[in-house]
Amino acid sequence: MYKHQFWGIYAPYIIQFIDSKRSLGFKYSTEETIYSIFDRFTMKMGETKVGISKELAEKWCMQRNNESSSYWYHRCMCISQLSSHLSKIGIRSYIPRLPQQKSSFTPYIFSKNEVAALFNASDRLRVQRKMMNSIIFIMPCLLRLLYGTGLRISEIVALRNHDVDLSENFLIVKDSKNSKQRMIPISDSLSAVCKDYVNHRDLLPLQNQVVITFSFP
Repeated sequence: MYKHQFWGIYAPYIIQFIDSKRSLGFKYSTEETIYSIFDRFTMKMGETKVGISKELAEKWCMQRNNESSSYWYHRCMCISQLSSHLSKIGIRSYIPRLPQQKSSFTPYIFSKNEVAALFNASDRLRVQRKMMNSIIFIMPCLLRLLYGTGLRISEIVALRNHDVDLSENFLIVKDSKNSKQRMIPISDSLSAVCKDYVNHRDLLPLQNQVVITFSFP
């Protein structure tokens, strides 16, 4: 299923390449959007002959105003992969050199005391009045799941009842990166936290509840 339509001379090759990537399990959603922009770019440039030239590739790979380095790199990577695909099927194409990524991100490593302080603070959270949809209710379990499993928060909030086995202590993460499904074991202590959450959650007057209800309907 495609969100975009392709009209330029590279349209069939772009679709062929995306299909091959998706057959390997890649979602290729952001890439589809980038290739749709490239498709319009080739039409604007008046391309009439298939085969990505050095001139076309270099114009595409110029960094735009206010464009993040990560997105710029992603755009260049997409054209590089498409050129490589075209070359493999016999259409000579220029494969541009990817720009160097410069990251200013510095990870912060929490100490054991800081982690314990976060857990303690989440346990003490209170609301001034009863609110069935307060996020405070799930914070103790949420923080411990993030810490204990290393999952992305999007993967945790997507969990449903049938994805969690608290008797055998494991989670099933579906539709994660590259559309892969995987099983995540959890410790006895983390399982106990989840059970405590579920016991309290089941007291709420909600139907069709999920194991970790981070956003109430």
